[in-house]
Amino acid sequence: QCTPWIHKHFVYEHATVELSFFRVTAWTGTLQAKEGQSFAWHFPHEALSVSPVLPANGPVLRGLSLPPVHAITCAAEFGVAHSLAALQRGLQQRAVGMVQIREPQMPTAQLADFAAEIVARCRPAGCLVVLNGEPELAQAWGVDGVHLNRHRLMALPTRPELNWVGASVHNAAELAAATRLG
Repeated sequence: QCTPWIHKHFVYEHATVELSFFRVTAWTGTLQAKEGQSFAWHFPHEALSVSPVLPANGPVLRGLSLPPVHAITCAAEFGVAHSLAALQRGLQQRAVGMVQIREPQMPTAQLADFAAEIVARCRPAGCLVVLNGEPELAQAWGVDGVHLNRHRLMALPTRPELNWVGASVHNAAELAAATRLG
């Protein structure tokens, strides 16, 4: 059982390569290399034991380490206490692997406290935390990354210096800006 995940097209000096990646959730049989390639089973956090690996695979392999469930806060609607309690339940059940703090109306001082509490709960559980907001705040607050809305994305000259950077894109120009930033 599988679903399409990512499709990439790369042009190298020596070849043009089409790569199709799938999320495989169930299979039977024995894996067989049909084109003479090497293969090995790895968990996403392990170092690879096969080579060569095309450089273009780097971001795809990194993407495999993202958790399958990404929660987004909604404290403006449900309240801070309720949101933290729901997060705690999700962490205890190992149902959440990443949290995006998305509170555009929350005052910065309150948002800083909310983010600190989320980080304190997520770190011991190995859960990633990203801020939907200003990259400078994400860096100052020690979260793992930032999610950029389209306005922040279009205003940035370079990629923020954070482990994870995501962006909302709604048209070709925004997609080109995200691609330019890497």
